[in-house]
Amino acid sequence: MRKSTLAKNIKKLRLIKGMNQTEFAELFGINRSNIGSYEEARAEPKLDVLMKMASHFNLTIDQIVGGELTVSELAGAEPESDSSATGRNDLSVDERLAEITKRLAAIEKAVSSPGKKK
Repeated sequence: MRKSTLAKNIKKLRLIKGMNQTEFAELFGINRSNIGSYEEARAEPKLDVLMKMASHFNLTIDQIVGGELTVSELAGAEPESDSSATGRNDLSVDERLAEITKRLAAIEKAVSSPGKKK
């Protein structure tokens, strides 16, 4: 079964933050099992949860549900309060870019590997 775009995007957003499902769910006031259901395309989040996700990651709801998130959208999907993709402000721009690239490669690998749960 092919996963929905929404399911893939939710998993990508979680992975870009380096969080497990429980930590990610707590951000939005929902249960871990909800995140698992969303990532496996067995359920879809309610509008208020989508609004919280979009706001938290500085994205629009359309970006989350409309199509697969691009590398540039994922790179910018950090909360405005974070100073970098790693949450560290002591890194140079090149070091931050290298960290983002590394995280994106891990996300692509995780999303393209069916049957693996995080």
